[in-house]
Amino acid sequence: MPKAEATKEEKKSQKKNTILAAVLSFIIPGLGHFYLRLWKRGILFLGAYIAGIFLNSLAPNAPLLLIMILFLLIYSATDAAKQAKLDTVGMPQITI
Repeated sequence: MPKAEATKEEKKSQKKNTILAAVLSFIIPGLGHFYLRLWKRGILFLGAYIAGIFLNSLAPNAPLLLIMILFLLIYSATDAAKQAKLDTVGMPQITI
């Protein structure tokens, strides 16, 4: 019986912080996903961010690219928070 309780405690200690995942992904898209160990999703968000920065450097006066990058920052943060919350309540994370 004590082993079952230890297993529950171990699972609780492995839960990821929702706010930290969102903040990390807002700073650099994909970073919160890496924190959650969602490698494919993190690589996709990071790759899209790098592509947006690269395209913005080619056309620095393009406001549409800046809007795209801002949208990516917000979407990445909300997605990381959603994935962390799914992990916290014990539901399987949505994979790509």
